[in-house]
Amino acid sequence: MNKLLLIIITLAVFAGCKKQDFVDANIDPTVVYSVPPENQFLNGSKTIFANDFEAYYEVYRNIMPWLQLNTPLNGNAKNFTEASNPFSRYDNLFGRGGGAYLYDVNVLISKLPDGVKKDSYAQLGAIARILLDFEYFYVSDIYGSIAYTHAFEGRYNSVYTVPFDNQQTIFSGIDADLKNAIAEIKNAPAGQFDIGNYDQFYYGDVSKWVKAANALRLRIAMRLLKKDQSTAESIIKEVLASPSSELMNANDDSWTFKASSSLTSGGNFNPDQLRAAKGMVDFMLKTNDPRTRIFFTKNSYSKENFDLAKAQGLLSNSAVFIDQRYVGSYASPDSSSNTKITNQYYRTRTIAKGSSNLVLDTLSNINPRMFQTAFNGGNGIQYFPLITNADFLFMRAEIAARGIVPGNVEDLYTAGVAASLNYYGEMAVSHQVLDYYLETDAGTQVAAPTQSEITDYLAQPDVKFNPAKALDQIASQSFLNSFKEWNEAWALVKRTGLPNNSTVLKLENLYYNGELLAIPRRAPRTIPNTGDINYQNVTDAYNEMAQDPNYGSGPGDISGRVWWDAP
Repeated sequence: MNKLLLIIITLAVFAGCKKQDFVDANIDPTVVYSVPPENQFLNGSKTIFANDFEAYYEVYRNIMPWLQLNTPLNGNAKNFTEASNPFSRYDNLFGRGGGAYLYDVNVLISKLPDGVKKDSYAQLGAIARILLDFEYFYVSDIYGSIAYTHAFEGRYNSVYTVPFDNQQTIFSGIDADLKNAIAEIKNAPAGQFDIGNYDQFYYGDVSKWVKAANALRLRIAMRLLKKDQSTAESIIKEVLASPSSELMNANDDSWTFKASSSLTSGGNFNPDQLRAAKGMVDFMLKTNDPRTRIFFTKNSYSKENFDLAKAQGLLSNSAVFIDQRYVGSYASPDSSSNTKITNQYYRTRTIAKGSSNLVLDTLSNINPRMFQTAFNGGNGIQYFPLITNADFLFMRAEIAARGIVPGNVEDLYTAGVAASLNYYGEMAVSHQVLDYYLETDAGTQVAAPTQSEITDYLAQPDVKFNPAKALDQIASQSFLNSFKEWNEAWALVKRTGLPNNSTVLKLENLYYNGELLAIPRRAPRTIPNTGDINYQNVTDAYNEMAQDPNYGSGPGDISGRVWWDAP
């Protein structure tokens, strides 16, 4: 009897232990030791960039139209600068698992037994933090205060009332963490785990992660120039004093996530029927920019189709063919709704061609495979640039032009332009970008810019370096280079006011009913319900941001400014 009782008690205790283990496993996601840190790094990397709702709303229909990087099919509507579509980058970091997976990497490493294997993950842990730091920066950059110091801890301690940090604290914390990550990569013991293809940025070349971290430090410093100049200059000088081997100096150093076409196969990644914007197209045509064929599609007015339209009475007998296949859409609502402009540019004509009809369209679109390699059956490699070598060179050129750190402004600027043309050429080939033509729904592979084209482009009057227009030209070229880095284009315009209607790259002044429109300056936010578990921390953060007179009328006021965006 006693033996039976002992067995029952033992089984009860064992069952209780197993039940507690089950509870703990559901509280702490890293209890599942079978998840290697490198898998979680890859999971986090993919999740950050796989949100097609971000593409549909945040990118295609908000930031890009605001900046005249595209327009809708018929130009911008009267209220396009008042858009409050949901912004998804916050969700990529906190809601969809991207940030949590990256945070898990170092927790998983910390749970490994002390010894050689644990030590071998030192560099991977640092790399995961660098990527997570980029996401923290991106989200805070457009939202302001967010959870940072205690973010993701609730996954392990079940405390979900997380205080928010203000942007100044976040930027400072990120900069410090990047410095630490660089030191950890450089000082890691021998025998480090070879991350290889788990790293879809640099494929395990950890030296390039040091360059990426320094580039991010420099980008943060550029944000601080108007708000905290002394800190900005201190970071800039420290970064640029690094050995050249720790700084970007070739396009291979560009910080780019590369994924298979399946990542962008979701329908919301589809950018079809989004127009090329007039300001960019006009400047790029004027300067013989070889990126034109990469960025935009041709219209359907080939000589053959023009002649058919004329023969069928759809064009006047006096009409003369002009071989202009790239035509941009007006960004200003007053222009795109003007009857004369509408009839000239937005009117389509349907011709009979062979046994079918063909709609002729005057305007160009943005080239769809630049944003969705899976478009129309494509299977190229999708690039998501974070910070490119060209970005780094343009930052250095601006720093030298402002006299913060000595440097040859012309050399840095010229190298930046050439780096941008070559990078987009590489992207065009990897994306399988087509000379896309609406008539055939296909086309031929777009060629990368040749050296002679690059030389010719650099000699164009508005491109060739002019010391009197140094900041203008740097900003204009940086803006073009940011065609695939929409948030950086947005930050550039907010930070410098360039380009504008008076720069070498002339953007339109945006009017509705004769009233000049201002572009939004931050992402919209909403006040949580009072029943939200983190309600008090979130409202406290909003109240603190509201103390800044430039913050605007409330969380949803996208004309207001975050901390770094000083007037």
